[in-house]
Amino acid sequence: MRRKNIELCARFFGLLWVLGGLAGCASAPTAEFPAYQRSFAFVKTGAEDLYLRADNVAENIADRPEKEGSVAERLKELEARRAALSARLAAIEMIESYNRLLSGLASGTSADDLKTDISELQHGLSSI
Repeated sequence: MRRKNIELCARFFGLLWVLGGLAGCASAPTAEFPAYQRSFAFVKTGAEDLYLRADNVAENIADRPEKEGSVAERLKELEARRAALSARLAAIEMIESYNRLLSGLASGTSADDLKTDISELQHGLSSI
């Protein structure tokens, strides 16, 4: 697992290095970035809403009196579902950080100005 994380981070930083060279590229479609970011924000909000509803449904399923299994089994199943939903929410947050970083690099923002986005993405990668 640790090796996989190291490989993932190495690939990510390799990608950042390549994109850093392209950051000032005049052919980058920077005019479309705001529209893309708005579209992603809309999808992110919808996904978060969906996952919160799924959490409520999972809780309702676990609380059903006719559901088979002991209370401990139900709680274990509920916690597994909540962990899966939490992982999905974390992935969406990581994608958002990645999008901000790539948009900043492609639009010519200096790496120093993107330190916060880089740190957020590093933290997200290490926490998954």
